[in-house]
Amino acid sequence: MEFLVDYSFDFNRLFKDGIRYERAPGQEGCRLRKLIREILISPSTLCFHNGFIDLAFIYHHFYLPLPEDFVTYCNNVAELFPADFLPVCDSKFLAVNQTVSAKNVIERRNARFYIDIDFGNNLKPAVQAAIDLVDCSLPVDFSSA
Repeated sequence: MEFLVDYSFDFNRLFKDGIRYERAPGQEGCRLRKLIREILISPSTLCFHNGFIDLAFIYHHFYLPLPEDFVTYCNNVAELFPADFLPVCDSKFLAVNQTVSAKNVIERRNARFYIDIDFGNNLKPAVQAAIDLVDCSLPVDFSSA
């Protein structure tokens, strides 16, 4: 929201002229719900920016009301996006992760506090299949200036 306010987003215009929607009582009642379903079953990569918010919106308006607890939400989202689902990409996560990873490597090289994540080999096969291990470390000759 701060981003929208900082860039003078006109919330009055959104409420006055924005696209209105109604939650369909059943699975077939809403054309927008059909569109979302078609997107979800297409073979294309699904890209988000700040995907958590986008997924919560899609979940709440086209699937079920948001549950009271995060674990139930995660399990239900996993049901929406099974292990063999098309690739999902979050551009904000990638951008932030790239920046944080670079800073983390610099901290490690300077013998300061850093984060080291290790995915063990005892994960369930479905989880192992969903994880791509990527070496995000910076080159040895990377300047720490």
